[in-house]
Amino acid sequence: MTETPPRPRTQPVYLVVAGLFVVLVVLALWALNRPGNAATIPAPLSDEEAVAALEKEVAALDGVESVEIATTETDEPGFDVPVLRLVMTIDLESFTGPQASQDTADRARTALLDAGIRGFHETWVVDEVPGTGSTLRVGTDGTGAYSVAAGVGLLDAGATSVLADATTTAVTVRAPENLLTIAEAAQDLGHGIVSLSTDDSRARYFGGHYLTPPPLPAVALLAEAAARDEVTEVSYDAGPSIEEGTAGDGDDDAPLLTVRVDGDPAPTAAWLRASGQAELLGRPIKFVVDGEGTSPTGWVSDLEPAGPDPAIAVQDAVDAAAAAADGIPACTGPDLTPELVGFDDAAGSRFAILRATNASGASCAVDGRPELSFLRASGTEPEVTLEPYLDGGSSVRLVVLPGQAVESLVRWGAMSTADDPDVTTSFLVKTVVGADAVHLPVTSHPGGEGGVDVLGGATVEVGSWTTPSGTAP
Repeated sequence: MTETPPRPRTQPVYLVVAGLFVVLVVLALWALNRPGNAATIPAPLSDEEAVAALEKEVAALDGVESVEIATTETDEPGFDVPVLRLVMTIDLESFTGPQASQDTADRARTALLDAGIRGFHETWVVDEVPGTGSTLRVGTDGTGAYSVAAGVGLLDAGATSVLADATTTAVTVRAPENLLTIAEAAQDLGHGIVSLSTDDSRARYFGGHYLTPPPLPAVALLAEAAARDEVTEVSYDAGPSIEEGTAGDGDDDAPLLTVRVDGDPAPTAAWLRASGQAELLGRPIKFVVDGEGTSPTGWVSDLEPAGPDPAIAVQDAVDAAAAAADGIPACTGPDLTPELVGFDDAAGSRFAILRATNASGASCAVDGRPELSFLRASGTEPEVTLEPYLDGGSSVRLVVLPGQAVESLVRWGAMSTADDPDVTTSFLVKTVVGADAVHLPVTSHPGGEGGVDVLGGATVEVGSWTTPSGTAP
């Protein structure tokens, strides 16, 4: 009989291998977690730590002179918890050129996005050019849509200040002869300008709601008018469309040149009719020259719009208003109840709307403009210069029916409140000559909560009483 050889006993070998594997795993875990050699996951940064790290990173970028990051927690609609609002202000190094400045701003913007800080972000890029006093301030919201290169390019072209964001650009220059240079620079840069003016606001261009480069013939006309000896102030309002070659059927969409002169306005009006700038622009430009005793109107280059003569229509409206007011007694102070409707601002100007409602039981008539003074937080009146507002209506006598109202537009140039000045907190309004002054606080209206910047030395333009828009005369 043949014997079967016994099988090798392999089970103990498997056990030894398995035991060694377990020992190795335990040793590896011990090595990784022994004191002084622990693998740890860094805790996420708090908002304060993330902001501090971002500020340090941006400050180290080439082209950045300094950076300041301000944060506040605000309650926003639609959020159950306070939301962080972050404002980063980057002060650029001067004389680095348009594209280098843009690159610096883009790197800072990228660092902000990469920081992952929650909430709403706002970025301002600023620069004050040494030895010139020229200043740049370009802002953006969360979209990042802004052009620092264009702002620096306008400074390089001779602007004294550039204030821009995603929707507007306001530029100032030292003198009228610099206006055309900036307009040409804007054309070269392909960047729009909504407001272009001299530092003293003697010459002002308004581009309306269109962020496009100013047309050169329009700016040339503005500069030529401002350079005339008899002209004290001139403004060009581009109207609803400033594109060349888009003349409308009437004067409602035509640009308006408003000129204020010392003395007789007739020579200035004749010069405007002989000017060729409207023909170069390719569309009519209406003008008004406000001078001693009269305010002639007409069309630059004698280029009138197609359709009925608008001057006839204006005169017909004046005649109709005068006929309606014939025999109607003048409004007195007790007849009219004044109120402050609200505030607005645009392109370095501030606006307020005054309204006066006929609270009597009978019709009365008004003409001219209200008398206006101001009261500061200290209880004193600032010394201001009051002038007629050229675009604030005419002195046509208007009938005010019982319960109806008239309005007056008030304008002044924006003034600095950086040093906490004694701001205006109330308007004092006399609706007509001989009326008692009515005290109208500004702090209850949006835009006037902390007072308004009608400060000592301001020039305030007061418009004539007019029929509110949408109301029949």
